[in-house]
Amino acid sequence: MFLQIWSSNHLFPSREEATLFLGTLDTIFLFSYAVVFVFGTLTEWLHFYNKWFYCCLWIVNGLLQSTGWPCVVAVMGNWFGKAGRGVVFGLWSACASVGNILGACLASSVLQYGYEVGVFFQLCVCVYICIYIPM
Repeated sequence: MFLQIWSSNHLFPSREEATLFLGTLDTIFLFSYAVVFVFGTLTEWLHFYNKWFYCCLWIVNGLLQSTGWPCVVAVMGNWFGKAGRGVVFGLWSACASVGNILGACLASSVLQYGYEVGVFFQLCVCVYICIYIPM
């Protein structure tokens, strides 16, 4: 009975409308990220350094990211069975902390040469991981 109710209740009347909605939603999210990126880049080019402005940009960034995480958690929770869900969520949630610690260590090891070198060094490590680890 529950399955029949679940199957008969559709959010969108057709596949095309669902595709259009999801495309629009993706466009809105990507546009909002682009706005924050442009403001950060623009302030760098104009040499406009204001800590309160950056704090406001980070607040907007956090608000935009917080709209996506509940959806990701719901998809991840449904993707894996209940038996392995704890392990998957444990490893997934540890990735951010471990990545932040390793990233901070890598960046601080070359920070004496300038912050640009730190960013470039982390970029090189990420490219190396993306190319050579899957092989």
